[in-house]
Amino acid sequence: LKPSWLKLTNRIRTMSGLCRGDRAVILVTCLGAYFLSLAMIYQMSPFFEVYARDNCGASSLTVGFIFAAMPASSFLGNLVMDAMIRRFGVDMMLNCGLILLAASSLGFGLSHNVAGWL
Repeated sequence: LKPSWLKLTNRIRTMSGLCRGDRAVILVTCLGAYFLSLAMIYQMSPFFEVYARDNCGASSLTVGFIFAAMPASSFLGNLVMDAMIRRFGVDMMLNCGLILLAASSLGFGLSHNVAGWL
């Protein structure tokens, strides 16, 4: 039997391989794009509720559902992401994810009704 500290050391050594070379650049790019997208969307949240209520007749509950849709869809998409990465490859899935993120952010910004925001 291996001591628990040795198992932990091996696990840390295995995980450190994710942050080397090209993988580190991909990881930082993906995390940076996701962070900036969330920062820009949630920065407008105090103003969006007033805009949605006055222009579209949306309630506070509806606005809450609109802002919960992105994290919920990210969670559901991550459930199948492992199988999709094995099937299509990391580069293809990263590019598809960034394109979907850009398209959904653009659609969110250009939509003028409650159904378009969901």
